[in-house]
Amino acid sequence: MDIRKHMIFSGEVQGVGFRYRAFRSAQELGLTGWVANLDDGRVEMEVQGEEEQIDCLKEKLSDSRWIKILNIEEKFIPAVKEQEFQVIDEKEAVKRSRKGYRQMEEELKKTEDEAEEEEEQSVPPYARSGKGIKISGPMLYSNEFTITEAIFQEYFKAYMGKYRRIYYIVGGVSFVLGAFTYLAGNATSALLFFIITVLCIFLPANTYRSAKNKKYIQQVEKNGGKPLERRVLFYSDGLEVFSNNGAHSVFSYDDITSIIPSRSLYVLVIRKKLSLLVLRDSFTKGTLEEWKKFMAGKGKWKIR
Repeated sequence: MDIRKHMIFSGEVQGVGFRYRAFRSAQELGLTGWVANLDDGRVEMEVQGEEEQIDCLKEKLSDSRWIKILNIEEKFIPAVKEQEFQVIDEKEAVKRSRKGYRQMEEELKKTEDEAEEEEEQSVPPYARSGKGIKISGPMLYSNEFTITEAIFQEYFKAYMGKYRRIYYIVGGVSFVLGAFTYLAGNATSALLFFIITVLCIFLPANTYRSAKNKKYIQQVEKNGGKPLERRVLFYSDGLEVFSNNGAHSVFSYDDITSIIPSRSLYVLVIRKKLSLLVLRDSFTKGTLEEWKKFMAGKGKWKIR
């Protein structure tokens, strides 16, 4: 279910586009809440949504050459009804935080009774997600793996492949335009087109090489210095994901917008925003070929 977190970021977080990046990233991830600068140089934020998307927001904020996050103080607070993510001033932030703490005190009084009631009502093998998705029936396939550096690099290369193709197309078009312009006698414009061609060919490779190494290191650091471990379970009407950092998510097959194949893995793109890996040689229940046939009947994806 949707959670809400109160966070305070310390470090080089003011005057570096932090709030704008938080606002833009929260909109992309479908999160709600607010962000504000504090007088002591820190940034305060409340954000609400699915836990994986909130973690993704923190990764996006860390992945900037200007923003240097040294510490994050965070706590869970009660969810509220709101429609958007806002950039607000410090006075409004104080007002909203106090209101949130009052709600938290009220919620704590109900926690024990609600927990007992939920335990009585939950009937295995159902699992719940943030959007009320329920999965039932026997577990059909299980895929378990550790995201090593090699696996992460292969995933990153596969996922970013569509962007590399765009670069190459633009580079090809620029080369053709440059040739025509040169033959027409405009050497200056031709040189500009040829420079664009060179950038489109060589820039993606260099950019992705440094980015994938940096992102993997960040992922391991955020997981307490250990590689991330995943267990992906497939049922007849949904799939369930467990991670060794305590994260747990449930998705329906309708949430999968595309499946990207690679040499040793598949990338399941969830709602065009999240990525879920399935390794070809890591099925602990069922086989790869059985899973491919099963998935082919669940959507319009082509699985090679």
